[in-house]
Amino acid sequence: MKKNIEFTIIIPVAKEENCQKSISAIKKLNYDLNKIEVIFIKGNHPAKQRNIASEQAKGEIIYFLDNDSQPDKNNLNILYKFFQEHKNALIAGGPSLVKEDDTLFQKTIGCALGSIWGSAVSRSRYAQIGKLRLSSESELILCNMAMKKKYFMKMHQFNTNLYPNEENEFVNRLQRQYVDSVYYIPDLVVFRGHRKKLQHFIKQIFTYGRGRAEQVYVNIKDLTLFPLISLGFSIYLLSLFFIPYSIKFIPLIGYLLLIFLISFWKALLNGNFFYIFFLPLNYLIIHIFYGIGFFKGILNFIFKFKREEKKFWYSIQCQQKF
Repeated sequence: MKKNIEFTIIIPVAKEENCQKSISAIKKLNYDLNKIEVIFIKGNHPAKQRNIASEQAKGEIIYFLDNDSQPDKNNLNILYKFFQEHKNALIAGGPSLVKEDDTLFQKTIGCALGSIWGSAVSRSRYAQIGKLRLSSESELILCNMAMKKKYFMKMHQFNTNLYPNEENEFVNRLQRQYVDSVYYIPDLVVFRGHRKKLQHFIKQIFTYGRGRAEQVYVNIKDLTLFPLISLGFSIYLLSLFFIPYSIKFIPLIGYLLLIFLISFWKALLNGNFFYIFFLPLNYLIIHIFYGIGFFKGILNFIFKFKREEKKFWYSIQCQQKF
């Protein structure tokens, strides 16, 4: 008798990427592969790619991964048991952790993002924090997120005017209608490398800030405190060039002392003294460029600036059943 598809794994792929590493990782999952469907969809707009692939999904549960996400072998067992025990749950997600073969710089990015000083409540996206619990968009990340297809379609999928932050807006939109439906599972982990180059990390944080501003345009209720604090810090740094009094440096000195102490403590916790050479810089990048990106997003809205839109294209690269 033919077995039903229980999970559809959807992975958007960029033009220059291949799917072999993802296929190898999925084959290692400790789950009946006959009950898994995998859709790789190539294109140049991940939100649109995921929406199109979800329309073809045969599984009751859609599991979104990125092409560089390496899921833990027990993830589907965890999700199956979870959705069986929590009938009210519509979305579940867990953290994205650093890989063992990541460079020192990549590992310090993960350390910074996974700390409360680096990402506030969103640190749970990058570290295993606490126990299984009701959660929100602030703790979930799209490279490791599962949801019931029926409700994904019912809520009209991701807003394709947003990228990034399409999943954040969707989770908030769903939670306003279905309260207590979103969960964080700390044991549901994927391993995924962070940016290898400094300039790419800066661009990533800037884009996150801009994405949050664009999300706020969709619904002002999605505004959080972190971008406002980051924006305020960036404005303070800019003001240093215009305020003549030397007392202006006291908050900056206190801030720099604090991040060095935190970085030293994190280096001790991770057993690697060399973390101290990267962590202060990583914290500075997060605190400054998230705010600058958020401000850029505000300017885009005020002056009606639009990013250059590339003509969308896609192709179903591989629709695989094992």
